[in-house]
Amino acid sequence: MSGSVPGGGVKSEPNLTPILDMVFQLITFFMLVINFKSAELDLSLQLPVLGSAKPLPEGANLKLLVLNVQICTKCPHSGCDAFATLRRVTDADTKKVKSYQLVCERGHETDHPQGAITNGKTCLTVYGRLLCKESRSKDFPSIEEYLRSEADLSLMSATPPLTRDEVIKEGKELMDTVVIRADTGCRFGAVNFVIVECQKQGYRRFALKTGQVEIKTGS
Repeated sequence: MSGSVPGGGVKSEPNLTPILDMVFQLITFFMLVINFKSAELDLSLQLPVLGSAKPLPEGANLKLLVLNVQICTKCPHSGCDAFATLRRVTDADTKKVKSYQLVCERGHETDHPQGAITNGKTCLTVYGRLLCKESRSKDFPSIEEYLRSEADLSLMSATPPLTRDEVIKEGKELMDTVVIRADTGCRFGAVNFVIVECQKQGYRRFALKTGQVEIKTGS
C-alpha cells in the first residue's frame, strides 16, 4: 500500500488483491460443497403408495441426495439416437390415466401402448438428463461416475473432511441420506442396482419416497 502525508501529493491506495483472491476461493468452495441436486425432483414419476411409510421427523437436519430411478429405451422417432422415458397422460378432471407416451431427451413424443417399458435400461433422471449404466459423453456420465462425484462432494463437506479410504476401507459412513424415488413401473432390479452402487461409494443411509395415501371419508 502506497503511503501519503497531508499535502504531499501522494495518494494512498490499499492492495485489494489478497482480499479478492480470498473471496473467489470462498465462492469456489461453496459452489463445490453445496448440493443443488438435492431439490431436483422428477414430477413425471408416479410413486408407489405404501401405507406404512412415515414422514421424516419435523425439523430434522438431514443432507439428502435425491435419486430419480427410471427405465429408459431408445427413442422410436426416426433418426433420433436419444433415450426416452415413459410419461402418463391423465385426464384433467378425473386424474385417471388416459394414455402413455415415450418422451425422449430431445423432446420427441411417441404414443406407447403399455404402462411400462420392457427390456429397457436402468437410468437416473438428473436435471432432464438420463444417466445410464454406461457413460455416453462428458455431459452424460455413467451412474457410477455420477454417484462418485456426489460422494466426493460429501467427503469434502464432512466435519472433519473424510477421505475415500476412510469410507470404503475403514467403514466410516457418509452422513447423506439417499432418497430413492422410483416410478411404479420401475422394476426392482433397477432400484437394487442403484442402491448397490450407492453402497460402493460409502452411502449407508437410505429412504424410499412413496406416494401419499388418499383417505376418503363419508359425508
